This record gives sequence, C-alpha cells and structure tokens, in this order.
Amino acid sequence: MSYILDALRRADSERERGAVPSLHAKQVPEALADADEDDGRSRPQPLLWAVIGLSLALVAVLAWQYMGRSAPEPVAPAPMPVAPVVAAQPVPPLLPPQPQPQPVPMPPPVAVAPKAPVAPPPQPAVRVKPPRAVAAKPSAPVPASAAAPERPAVAFSELPENIRRELPQLVIGGAMYSQTPANRMLILNGQVFHEGDKVAGELVLEQIKLKSAVLAYKGYRYNINY
Repeated sequence: MSYILDALRRADSERERGAVPSLHAKQVPEALADADEDDGRSRPQPLLWAVIGLSLALVAVLAWQYMGRSAPEPVAPAPMPVAPVVAAQPVPPLLPPQPQPQPVPMPPPVAVAPKAPVAPPPQPAVRVKPPRAVAAKPSAPVPASAAAPERPAVAFSELPENIRRELPQLVIGGAMYSQTPANRMLILNGQVFHEGDKVAGELVLEQIKLKSAVLAYKGYRYNINY
C-alpha cells in the first residue's frame, strides 16, 4: 500500500506542475518552468502507467475477495424424516372353536286343573208366610177326576214362542246337589237360589237335579241343563 500511495502522490505532484499556478503558489523562474515543461513533453510517463496498473490490480484483488466472501455457502440438504419402525405385534394363536352348549330341554308344562269355583254359603231364603185361610163354608168335595193333571217338564225350545219371549235370560254360574232338598242350591245370574225360590216375577225354581233343574212359569214346566 505504501508504494501505491507514493505513486499517487507523485502523480498528483506532476499534475500540479502542469497546472496553472495559483496565487499562493511560489513563483518559479520562467526559465526553469519552460525547461521542465519541455522535459515533461519530451519524456514518457512510465510512472503514471505503473500507478494505473497497480490500481487495476488492487481493484481486481478486492473484487475477488468480495465475491469470494459473498458467494453463498452450499447448504446441506436437510435429512429426510425417517418413519419410526413399529414393531409388529404378535398375532394371537387361533383357538379351536369351542363347542356350543347344548340347549337344556325345558320340562313340559304341567297341566294344572282349574280350581272349582267355591260356592258362596247359601243364603237363607225368605219365605213369605201365606195368609191365614179364612174359614169358608164347606163346599162339596171335588171329584178326583176333575183335578188338572201336572204338565211334564219339556225343553226350553219346546215352549210356546210367546212364553219364551217373556222368560228372562238365565246364566248358570254353578250348582250343588244333595240328597237333602234343603241343601241343594243353584246359582243363576250371580245369585243363589234354593228349591221353591222365585227367580224373577212368576218364574219359580221348582226342582234341582244332579245335572239339570226344573223351572215353572205360568203353568209351564221346562228343564235347563248344566
């Protein structure tokens, strides 16, 4: 660097020599000035060319250093992410199919006989006392042949149509037969009746048998089975 600075200073001094002298410049004898001017025109200027060459070389060196520093450094490629290795899970051994449990046969249903309906205790029949017979004059005795014979009991379907329409509908709920007539009972329409009881209106329960009963209505007697 010192050589370059010296060369620059010399070049500046040579320029000043060829320039117009200022007021502050020292007066040089005209003879010396003319002589120097003639010498400068006549001789070559190798020093100036040397300074220019050194300057160019310095600029080239600086440019090379600057380009070398500013050149981007090669960037190493980022490592590719490696997928973690998953250990294979052991496959459980296949078990042989287990036999399915055989269905246990259910016991057959036991038929339970329905309980026989318990008949309510017999209610005492209210008997209407017949009015006392008023003593009447004795009449002539009726001959036995004149008494009307008792009609036999027939089926309900054999009754006259007008009689069947007048009879109420009867629903038999149960019956109890006994050798003693007083203990016999028949349940009709949810009520308990004994022999001789009135069922409805003129309809009278005349007799209770083992599997049937006899009812009387307006002189007609008919059977009902149960």
